Amino acid sequence: MFSEQYILVPLTEKKNLCSECIELLNQEWPRSVGARENTLRKSLNSSPPMSFIMVDKKTNELVGHARLCPLLAVSQSCWIESVIIDSNLRGKGLGCWLMAQLEDEARKFGFKKAYLSSENRQAFYAKCGYATCEPVLNVGANAALFERFNLGGYFSSAVDGSTSNERITRINSSKPSNSCVSALPSEKSLLFPPPAPPPPPPPFGISVLSSGEASKFDGKKVHYMFKIL
Repeated sequence: MFSEQYILVPLTEKKNLCSECIELLNQEWPRSVGARENTLRKSLNSSPPMSFIMVDKKTNELVGHARLCPLLAVSQSCWIESVIIDSNLRGKGLGCWLMAQLEDEARKFGFKKAYLSSENRQAFYAKCGYATCEPVLNVGANAALFERFNLGGYFSSAVDGSTSNERITRINSSKPSNSCVSALPSEKSLLFPPPAPPPPPPPFGISVLSSGEASKFDGKKVHYMFKIL
């Protein structure tokens, strides 16, 4: 029904709507323009992590947004965040349509499961076929940075509780060996640096959600949900 009027496309194909996209996201999660531009810049890609926008075919007006990111902690899985429909167009079923289109895009990239989190939209996502699950580690739009520097092993192995040295050994052992590598000192003879300290806590009164957005801390529980695609 909505396919005749709307289309879901990668934001990178309509970069002229970035400013409107910032305004749309700030309807729900107010942030500075600079912070928004930084996040959108990371998701202006033709493959995840990437932002998708829902656009009116006739007017080219922005209607909705959603971000699709690789989930490094779970094989063949993706993380969905920053899902929003313009406040003037809600209550018409557009959100469910957007989610269905986004899931189709996720399947094209080979994802088998989709995960997300929400403070107060569990009923909506349940209507879209999502069920509650245990919390999962994710880095949202920063996934490309982890993959670029081959840090996915550090991240995913945190799930099984392995130590820093075990993660280093696991990653190094997965690299192909050659005569140059074999001439290097063995891993056991090297002193591994200690793990990096945890990031500082957010400013008082602010809670950073796993959905990639920040909101005023109000004591609400973050609910994690997933769906088999």
